[in-house]
Amino acid sequence: MYRKQGNFIAQSFSVRAINRGISMIELVFAVLILVLLSTAVLSVLKYRDRAFVERFSQETMSQLNLARTRTLASDQDSVYGVHFEEYKTVLFKGSTYSPTAPTNEVSKIGPMVHISSISLKSGSDVVFSRLTGEVANYGSVTLEATNKGSKQQIINITPSGLIYKL
Repeated sequence: MYRKQGNFIAQSFSVRAINRGISMIELVFAVLILVLLSTAVLSVLKYRDRAFVERFSQETMSQLNLARTRTLASDQDSVYGVHFEEYKTVLFKGSTYSPTAPTNEVSKIGPMVHISSISLKSGSDVVFSRLTGEVANYGSVTLEATNKGSKQQIINITPSGLIYKL
């Protein structure tokens, strides 16, 4: 609301109200809102990391199970195996992995997840034996979210060829 004072029009609120600034309560509420928003964002990011790790661990286990099933079924009279690298797994035909083989089935993992540890008996290949489905190169493979400290999933491969998550 305006009122006339001589030749000037002045606002009805005082100059003191304009220069007052913010109160302590307003500052506390602003900080509280920022804390709540940052907590919500962090929990969503952690959930997303867990979902990615879970998804790619399931895909890796499926690839291992497919290699074992194809070997036990003597598909194309061959054995099958899985080769592990940091950002991909490769289902391959034959007793040794060849990166240029046309029958390779590549499954890319990254960029949100990577294989952080390959703890097999030797090397980074798991090859299943015909008739039994056993493996000589057993151990574990760890998938982990790219940002450290997040979710990780360990896949175990037993000497009998069974695959399970810890």
